[in-house]
Amino acid sequence: MDGLHESYQSDDAYEKPGTEIVLAPYDYVAAMPSKKVREDLIDGLNRWLQLPEKSLNRIRNIVVMLHTAALMLDDIEDGSILRRGMPSAHVVYGESQTINSASYVQIRAFAEAAGLSNPDAVSIVCEELKNLYNGQSLDLFWKFHIHCPTEKEYYEMVDGSELKLSSQPMAFEPALETFITSLGRYFQVRDDHQNLASSEYAQQKGFCEDLDEGNMSLLLIHSLQNSSEGDKARIKGIFKTRGPSGLSPEVKEFVIKHLSERTASLPYVRDVLKDLASEIADGLMALEEIFGIENPLLRGVLAKLEV
Repeated sequence: MDGLHESYQSDDAYEKPGTEIVLAPYDYVAAMPSKKVREDLIDGLNRWLQLPEKSLNRIRNIVVMLHTAALMLDDIEDGSILRRGMPSAHVVYGESQTINSASYVQIRAFAEAAGLSNPDAVSIVCEELKNLYNGQSLDLFWKFHIHCPTEKEYYEMVDGSELKLSSQPMAFEPALETFITSLGRYFQVRDDHQNLASSEYAQQKGFCEDLDEGNMSLLLIHSLQNSSEGDKARIKGIFKTRGPSGLSPEVKEFVIKHLSERTASLPYVRDVLKDLASEIADGLMALEEIFGIENPLLRGVLAKLEV
């Protein structure tokens, strides 16, 4: 948050009247408690890349801006009323101000990218932001039409995730691409799992919020693909008839029981997470050999994400 303000203290083009107002929803979300995984990821990658401190600070600013703006818009699109245990920005400031603030911050992120020494930095951020919006459009389409994608389609959507966007300004080494993609997949699958299985997530986002929103998580995709036609129709029927306030706790318990017992989707996703974690650990070891430098910072990031 402070980095965004400091970056433009001497830039008259950005310090127009109303700047404090337009940034208020952004500042509110940026100040929320966070595990700082993306910032730690940047620092871990820089152990290998050794970017100048000025460039590193700009990249940190870009990451925070784009990540926070994505959260603000995502909460509106999903109808989420909680973010990290606090009211979402649009609940406090209204949808219009929140959208305006997120859009403004995205513009600032492009201005930051233009200040990096790499001439392709703006193009990289632009391309990854397009991927993010394309992926989000798929997620919204599946939800609106209660359409169950294949797992391949799910991973294609995830590969345009904002975690990848957060690290992409640094990923100029081709050897990092697979590692970052695997980490992005792990992050999203973990989020899907924790949303339905973690008491901590329930406190921060509400009990099984993905079910309220009708999100096509990996658990739901696996369950629908492995359900009988009758069970599939019942599960889809539940999402078709859910009201503005989502599903009742009793209906959520019914769906969770189906995911856990009838289709074993919860155990399946836990196995997927184990496989991805192993793949990421192998990738990390390979990168340490390529760069000739061990990376305890990235190992710390992986430890934070353990389920």
